[in-house]
Parts: sequence; structure tokens; C-alpha cells
Amino acid sequence: MFNNIKLKISNLKNKQTYSKDKSFIFPEKQSMHYDAVNMDINNTCNQRCRFCFSYFDKNKVYMDVETFEKIIQILPLVRDYQGGGYGLYISCVFEPTVNPQFIEILSKIPKEGKNKCFFTTNLVRAMDEEYIKAIINSNIALLNISIESLIPETFHYLTQTKGFDKYKSNLQLLEKVVNEKEGYIPSIRFISMLLKENKDELMDIIDFCFKHFPSEAHEVRTPMIRPMYDNEWNLNQLLSKEEAKEMVDKLNNYPGHIDMNIQSIEDIKESDLKVIPQEKSCEVEKDHYDIAKEKISIVQDYEYLFLRIEPNGTCIDKLTNVPEEIPLDKTEEYFIKKLEHLYKNKAQAVICNNFDDINNIVEGNPNIFIDKFVDNDIFFEVTGWCCPDRDIISDKLILELYGNKGDKHYYYCSIKERTDVDEFYNEEQGWSVGFTSYFEKSKLKDDEYVLSLLFRNSLNQNIKYEYENILKIK
Repeated sequence: MFNNIKLKISNLKNKQTYSKDKSFIFPEKQSMHYDAVNMDINNTCNQRCRFCFSYFDKNKVYMDVETFEKIIQILPLVRDYQGGGYGLYISCVFEPTVNPQFIEILSKIPKEGKNKCFFTTNLVRAMDEEYIKAIINSNIALLNISIESLIPETFHYLTQTKGFDKYKSNLQLLEKVVNEKEGYIPSIRFISMLLKENKDELMDIIDFCFKHFPSEAHEVRTPMIRPMYDNEWNLNQLLSKEEAKEMVDKLNNYPGHIDMNIQSIEDIKESDLKVIPQEKSCEVEKDHYDIAKEKISIVQDYEYLFLRIEPNGTCIDKLTNVPEEIPLDKTEEYFIKKLEHLYKNKAQAVICNNFDDINNIVEGNPNIFIDKFVDNDIFFEVTGWCCPDRDIISDKLILELYGNKGDKHYYYCSIKERTDVDEFYNEEQGWSVGFTSYFEKSKLKDDEYVLSLLFRNSLNQNIKYEYENILKIK
């Protein structure tokens, strides 16, 4: 299959034909969504956990109920909670229960929140049974609970508070309320830091949580090590590689669902601890592919479609990273326009306006497969993979769209590893390359388009692979 690719040089200026004897593929309609929104309803906490990376401003700010009611109108635009960072966080970095209006705020979450909203709590605030019931009866999808120790002395040392008795009481109340509740309850998930201070009791902690609560999962992770932070305490709490492996083996053998993100001290590199300045004298001249990759990396960043909403009613997106005041009298319109702007910028980041290499194209045998072709209000997205000749430079890829009435466009692609197909094609002595690109709808003039991939090879030629079907967009 891969040895019979016959290449021929052609001047495609006079050979741009549009063939009708192909099958049509139609896009799947998808809604536009923010992947995640972190809505901090306050900027403080009732603990000072030694492993925490947050700084607490002396100027405490609490979002009020009226502001929350306006901002929660973003909910239909947020992707459902699926784990892995999706959904709407009712605070995550700070402790939401310290907001004096927390229970009233929860009561304002509409039913749709059962698919989207969650929050994380240290469960140390003074609570009675009615308070716990209000949490369980609210429209949230998930309740995250931090649990680092069930030993009072260890708890007090790690959290730098004397709140263990309140914590234990709240756990008991929560267990009672959950077991007595009929009908819907939020999913419950516990989160534990793996530290030298608690490693010997960690399995007992996990046992306790699964035996006393209908836990969806227990997450175990090590402290974050970040550049420009004081990481000394966290580094001293990391286990050795051998100790970490022993713990991972125990967790893997545990019958309950355990999620792990565990690093040993040996896993931490010097680059994780400090920002290394770039030497300008070593700068390499960038070509247009390099510039395109930088633009694409921004719009395909894990948190690109992610908003942070501060308790003072300002909003920060990952495109500008600049706080912007939310117009509370027009919140729905504001969030729709911001979402459209992010999607449009995503589409514009891949446009290749200066492709002038039309006379240097080599035709290759087509081996393109498309497994996602979707349509939203701003762009079409296509994702797939192909089996090009091994002579190509895989990260120098341009996608061509050629319309049935002559409309033609070129786009850069993001290159993705396709481990799901790599193994099979490696056995066949082939090669697979995954790709994704976007086509802004307002720029497309025709009804149907032929898609081709143009790879650069070692001879600086563009090898063209044409998809066997036609994209039907209108």
C-alpha cells in the first residue's frame, strides 16, 4: 500500500479541476461552548495549607447574590462537567463556603447546573445539618472534598488551623445526610495530597472515604511545583522514586476508582523550579510554519476556551489575560460575544494567506481519513489522519480547500499524534500523521470543497494528498 505511491511533478495552475464523481460528507452541527469557567465567589480561605500555591490578599472580596445571579446566565454556554477540567467551578482555588451568602448563592443555580457545576471544599467551616442538606439539595453535579489526614495533629500541621473537630463533625453530618437522602445527590469525590506527612495513613484515608460515602472516585496528587513560587516545603514533601512507585502500585491495586497525578522528587527538573532566560544571541530565524505553530498553540491550549471570573465581577480570558469588567445589565450578550470572539480568533489563527508555492507541488497517492467534520456558528472543524510518504516533514503541513466554483483557501494545521492508528500502520511499515484545522464560515463562498493536504518534503517540494470525498458545507 505504501510502496506504490507514484509521485509526479505538475504545474497545478492549469490543472485545478473539480471532480463530481465523489461521495459527499456532511458536517455534524455542534454548539459553541466554553470548556470551563472558574467563578471564584471570594478570594480567601479559612485554612493556610502548607502545600497551597494561593496567595491571600488582605482585601477580602465576596461576590454577592445579585452579581452571581447575573453571571450564572453564562451556564448554557458552558460545556457539561465530564471530568478533566470541564464545567463551571463555583470556586476552586479558594474556599467557597467562607462567602457569607454561600448557601443563598447555591440556591440560585438553575437545574441545568446538575450537568455542569461543582465546587471544592475543605469542609472546615462550621456547619449544621441544615447547611449540609442545602449543599446536597442544590443543583450541582459534583462535590469535591479535600482530605489530607484523619489524625488531628497531622491535620493541624498541614492546614495550619485548629479545625479538625469541625472537619470531623461535618464529615459525620455529610454521611448522615447523604445516606438518608432519597433521589438525586451530587457525585462525591475526595482529593488527597500525597505527602511524607500523610503517606503512612493514605490507604486508611481512602478506605474511610469509600466505606462511608458513595464516592465517585478518590484523587491522589502531589503538590504543584511552579516557577517563581517558594517550593521548598513542597519539594521536601515529595517521595523518592522508589517510594512513589510503591505507593502507585498500592493505589493501582485498590478496588475503588483512584485517579493519580504523582511526581517523585526525581521527576522534578530544574526547569520546573525557575524561569530560564532566553539568550537573544541564539535566536533562530523563524519561517512561516514556525510562526503559524506559535499562533495555533495559543488557540489549542488546554485552557483556551476557559474563563476566570473574579469575585469583584471581572472576567479574564486566556487570549488577553486582562481583567475586564462584566456589564451586569448585559451579561448574556457579553458572554456570547466573548465566546464568538474566541472561536473567530481560533479560526483566523490557521489561515495561510501567503501560500505561493503552487508551481512546486508533487502529487501523492491519496491516503487521507477524516473522523471529525463539525460545524458551529463560526467555523467548520476537520480532524483526521493520513498515511504520507516517509520522506515528508510532518510538521510542515498546509491544508487546501478547493471549491466547486473555484473558491480556494489554504490553512495551517496542528499536528497531532495518533497513537490509536500508529501501532497498526507501523506494523505495515507505514506512517500516520494526525491533523486538525478550522475554516471560518464567512470566508467560504462555494457549496462544496475538495480537501487536500500539502506536506513539505526533504527536497523542499509540497507533496499533495487529495481526500477521496467532497466536503458539503451548504
